[in-house]
Amino acid sequence: MKLLFSQPITVLLQTLLATSPVIFFPLADDPFRLFRETFFHVVMLGLAIALLYRLIFDGNGIEKIKAYISADRLKKFLLAMFAFSSVAFSITLPFISPTSLQVSSALNYFLGGALFFFFIENIDTASSLKWVKLLLAAVMVNSALAISQYFGFDPFFTSLDPSFHETHRKYIVTGFMDSPNMLSALLASMVPFLLCRMLIAGEGKGILFWGLATAFVLLPIVLTKNLASLIALAVVVICVLIFFSLNSMMNRPVRLYRLAICWLAVFLLFIGGLYTFSKTDADVIKMKKWSIQERATQNAVAWRMFLESPLTGKGPGYFYRHFVEYRRAVWFSSPVEKYPERAAHQTHNDYAQLLAEGGLLTALPVIAFLGAFWFLAFRYAKPALKRKIDSNLDAAAIGSTGGFTVIAINGLVNFPFHIEPLAVTAIFWLSIMFILLQRRATDELAGA
Repeated sequence: MKLLFSQPITVLLQTLLATSPVIFFPLADDPFRLFRETFFHVVMLGLAIALLYRLIFDGNGIEKIKAYISADRLKKFLLAMFAFSSVAFSITLPFISPTSLQVSSALNYFLGGALFFFFIENIDTASSLKWVKLLLAAVMVNSALAISQYFGFDPFFTSLDPSFHETHRKYIVTGFMDSPNMLSALLASMVPFLLCRMLIAGEGKGILFWGLATAFVLLPIVLTKNLASLIALAVVVICVLIFFSLNSMMNRPVRLYRLAICWLAVFLLFIGGLYTFSKTDADVIKMKKWSIQERATQNAVAWRMFLESPLTGKGPGYFYRHFVEYRRAVWFSSPVEKYPERAAHQTHNDYAQLLAEGGLLTALPVIAFLGAFWFLAFRYAKPALKRKIDSNLDAAAIGSTGGFTVIAINGLVNFPFHIEPLAVTAIFWLSIMFILLQRRATDELAGA
């Protein structure tokens, strides 16, 4: 039974998924996050109104909610972990004189989890590929703009320092996102799905189309030279290739030449990366060193906050509000070579910030929540290795797992879960992963 399914809700979810990564409104110094977050809030309000309308006027609303909660043991577990974590994350708000930013941080945390449940109740197995194509369209648009930016054409941006951007072109490869770091994370999350589709595609036009699509999305990631996304993508792609290599050896070896090409491409990209790094000029190396020092300071600040309140954390938004004070203490004991010119909005480590602001009561339920998904992935992978992988739903199951994992790894050195388009994309991949692995991981998937 689809408790939450209704046409207005579906339209709102699809609009959010397809437009978040491409909305561009230059409204302020930091326009992208502000407008996109407001857009996200409007959509979530629309979802809440549509849901309430359906429950009130469709009758038996309370019974439907009870049926929803008790329908699936795993879903009940996920709902309990999310509810516990949300309460724990917000419990300190009454005691810290919260600002609007801190209230918004708590609200966004809750809404992000709510979006997951909206997704899984309004996407079914049959329609999952159509939803992925919506995100793919947004990714392709970003990729096309990013490539044109590298070659000097961008209708949305005029450089105030053309000589710098001519020398360091990677800094203008942003697509419709607000930095190369965020663009590369978005594009990298799509690569595992495209790679899987290429590996299972039929001969001829199918393999050519998906191969070119993979290269088209991969190129801007390489142009950004963003190590966080490249390393995360490398880990996931290697795991995907190992899975398909083992699968091909256990079944008919129909993909061996494709796998050989993919392994060769990974090797060549690795060699190219080493060569590029060896040719990096001194100025770029110095900027990288300063960036690493700045991120190390942010992590040290988050760790201090966590140690002061390990159980409940310091409260939502506390890192941004008190970062400068804690940074002075960190610098006092560990001076840096160059002091940054701006305060940090977020820690370049989403998990460290979660501990600092939410403590163990928030973080441990999240770990349990995500652990359920890795359990689903393991339950899927073990029997899947023994049968031929040739279904588009198989590609979506493996690709969504890889897509979420790319963003999850990126979160160790960046803050994708604080950026609305990336957070929505990560939640969407997690939802597709849940739908396909949980509902089709056993005999149903094998017989599809």
